[in-house]
Amino acid sequence: MDYEMGSWYLVHHPGSGFRNGLVAAFSAGDQRATLDGARLTVRPVGGPAERRDLESPAAVRAALEDVFGIDTSAVAGLEGRIAQAHFS
Repeated sequence: MDYEMGSWYLVHHPGSGFRNGLVAAFSAGDQRATLDGARLTVRPVGGPAERRDLESPAAVRAALEDVFGIDTSAVAGLEGRIAQAHFS
């Protein structure tokens, strides 16, 4: 299987979800968190998954900062881009 070609497609094709949306994942000792657009899912080891639909671009940005530990302060226009991709 040619993984290089598939990876190129995911990064470069205009219809790719990686170009048109927000995806993040993080694992730490006792849990895994994923963010797909405005849906935040936290899966603790041995427990049920907790899913939340975040209600605003500010809430998505806060999840990136607080849950995933990503400093978004240098990303100009982030909330506007999140709004356009996931709240319009």
